[in-house]
Amino acid sequence: FIPYQQAHLLIKSPETDQLNILAAINDNHKTALRAGQKIAEAAFNPPDAPILNKFYIVQSVINLAERTPFEEGLLQQNLGAYMNVPLKARGYNVGALQLASRDTAVFQPEQIEVIREVAETLTIAIQQSQLHQKLSRTNDELQRILRAKHEIMQDVSHDLRSPLALIKGYVEMLKDGFMGPLTEEQNSAL
Repeated sequence: FIPYQQAHLLIKSPETDQLNILAAINDNHKTALRAGQKIAEAAFNPPDAPILNKFYIVQSVINLAERTPFEEGLLQQNLGAYMNVPLKARGYNVGALQLASRDTAVFQPEQIEVIREVAETLTIAIQQSQLHQKLSRTNDELQRILRAKHEIMQDVSHDLRSPLALIKGYVEMLKDGFMGPLTEEQNSAL
């Protein structure tokens, strides 16, 4: 039994300010987020919204004196409590794990500890994936550069072969005496 009715896994793109929705699960399929969606991070961080890079728990949305549109949306889905767990690697925010529940007493210390451990594991997996993608892009670029180098070397080799063949032919003609006799010094130089 999983006590959360909604879960979002948001991954921040290292190149842009976009959040990629890696997973969006809701038991009644009413979540506005869909896996694969890309959303500007600013959409999650308007002045009145919770901040994605901070850990926080709201145990009772209904008892809040003032609610953000995000929290109003949770209430419309009958979700009374929520948690945001930032996914941080080396001080850099790589995303967030967000959980929401109808049960306002769902976030107990032992569950919070397990969620934090899951978040750490997710952070490592995301970081490894991003490093793999970066390495793959770098490898592709290196392969492109090596192909260009090979093509240039072939062109230079071809372009030098003709003049060298011509020079070699003239040297042979000189050695064979077709252009007149050579001195001993000229002969040894050729």
